[in-house]
Amino acid sequence: MICSHCGKDGRTHKHRLVPGRMGGEYVAGNIERLCSKCHGAADAELRRRDGVYPRSAGKRTCLVLSNQQVGYLDRLAADARDVTGVVLDRSQIVRALVDALAARGINAGKIKNEDDLRRLVA
Repeated sequence: MICSHCGKDGRTHKHRLVPGRMGGEYVAGNIERLCSKCHGAADAELRRRDGVYPRSAGKRTCLVLSNQQVGYLDRLAADARDVTGVVLDRSQIVRALVDALAARGINAGKIKNEDDLRRLVA
């Protein structure tokens, strides 16, 4: 098959224009055929645009959350999906919250515990 980006004839992959993480399906209007090189570049561009990076791009961490906190993250994700159609997972929401805190320029030197942080962001 022919790559729809570079025109190279050979083996191609199905590439979703709207990624699966955003609800994109393998249907005719959402598929293009790309060679390996173009497919990798297209996926990297979508991840860069959407702020989604491969696991190796950052340090991995494990968070321990209460059932109530997990429930709240799930409600946030459901609300985002219902209002905007965007599908977010818990880790994307947590990263966005951390980025928002960083953008506010909160002085971490004043934070001694969770309660201090709660007061600063309230």
